[in-house]
Amino acid sequence: MAGQVLPIILGANINAYAVAASFHANYHIKPVIVAGGFLPFTQYSIIMKEIISDEEIYDNRHFLARLAAVKNKYKGHTLLLIGTTDEYVQLIIRNKVHLEKDFLFNYPEEDLFEQLYYKHNFYQICEQFGLDIPATFTIDAADYQEPFKEDIQFPVILKADDGTAYFDIHFEGKQKIYHLNSYQEVDQTIRQIKHAGYEADLIIQEYVAGPDQNMWDIVYYGDTSGKGQLVTLAQVLLQEPQLTAVGNYTSLITRFNSELMNKVVHMMETLHYTGFANFDLKYDARDDKFKFFEVNTRVGRSSSYIKESGYSIARCYMDDLVNKQQHELVYLKEEHLFSVIPNRLLLSQLDAGALKEETKKLIAKRDVFNPLKYRLDTHCRRKGYLMLRDLNYYVKFNQNEWKNAAKDK
Repeated sequence: MAGQVLPIILGANINAYAVAASFHANYHIKPVIVAGGFLPFTQYSIIMKEIISDEEIYDNRHFLARLAAVKNKYKGHTLLLIGTTDEYVQLIIRNKVHLEKDFLFNYPEEDLFEQLYYKHNFYQICEQFGLDIPATFTIDAADYQEPFKEDIQFPVILKADDGTAYFDIHFEGKQKIYHLNSYQEVDQTIRQIKHAGYEADLIIQEYVAGPDQNMWDIVYYGDTSGKGQLVTLAQVLLQEPQLTAVGNYTSLITRFNSELMNKVVHMMETLHYTGFANFDLKYDARDDKFKFFEVNTRVGRSSSYIKESGYSIARCYMDDLVNKQQHELVYLKEEHLFSVIPNRLLLSQLDAGALKEETKKLIAKRDVFNPLKYRLDTHCRRKGYLMLRDLNYYVKFNQNEWKNAAKDK
C-alpha cells in the first residue's frame, strides 16, 4: 500500500471539511470526498482532489463497490479511510474484513462500538468506570403500550438510543432531543415516534438544568494499539439553536481538568478503544458533578479545535496509521476559542461576566479558530456562501427554538 498518502473522507458536511482542511494545512494533501450528495461546505472548495456524489452509498453492497472503484482509480496511493458521520463509521466497522487490505483506518471493533454507540450500553459502562450520568430510563419503542410512569423528576429529556435508525425516519415535529414537562407529553411523544416507524430503544433522562455554558466536550484519540495519544476538554459557549440541530456546538473554549480527563483516558484504555471519540457532558450544579450524555465513535463537528494541542486530526491519523509513531499522552492545557459563528453574535449571546470577558480577550488576541474559514481555500463561491451562513445565524439565534422549548423551570 506504500505510496502517496490520500485521505478518502466519507461525508460532505462541516465535519468532513474540517478533516480535509486539516490534511491540507498540515500536509498539503488534497483529499477525496465520497458522500451521498453535495453540500456547500465541501463543494465550494479548492482543497479537494475529487468529490464523488453517490446516492446509494449507504447500501452496504454498493458502499463496498464504490470504495473498490476508488481503490482502483488511485492505485499506488496509501489510502486513509475516514468516516465523518455515524452512518459511515458503522459501514467501515461492519465491513472491516473487506476494507482493511486496501485502506488504513482506526475505529473500534464492532462489539465495542455497539457498547458505546447505543446509549443504554454506554451508560452502563460509565457507571462501571465511575463516570456520572443523569437519572435514566430505557423504553423499547416497538413494545411500548402502557404509558411511562416511572418515578422521575420533570422536566425530562427524551432522545433516540439509535441515532442512525432515528435519522432515517421523517415526521412533522421531529426533534433531535425532546424537552418534556409531564408524563402526558412523554407518552404522546413516544407514540408519535413509534407511529413514524422508529422501533429501537428510547432514552428518558432527568433534565440537567443550566445554560449552554454548562455543556462540555471531550475529544480522545487512542492509537491502533489502544494507547491514549490525545485528550482535550472544552467548555461550550453556545450550541445550535434549532431543534433539529441541538447538541451541535457553535462555540467553545478549551479547558484543562486533569481529574475528569484522566477518568476518560482510564476508561478508554481499559476498554482498548481505538480511534477518535467525542464525549458530550454537562455540569450539574445540584451535586457539583459532570454528567455524561453520549459518545461519538469519531471526531465531532467541533473536534478540530484539538489542533491547538499540536496534534491535529490529520496528525493523529498520520502519526498512527502511516508513520507508526507512538508518543506519551498529550493534554491540551491552554485556553483557545473555537467558533463557527460571527464574533459579534457570539458576544451578544453571552451574559455579562467573567466568561464573556475571557471570550472578548481571546477575540482581541485573534485566538479564534473557525475551520470553515481556511485562508488557503479561495474558491470563488466560498466567501459568499460563508457570508450568507453567518447572516443566517443571526436569524437562528433570534428565533432560538431550543431555548424557547427548554427554559429552566
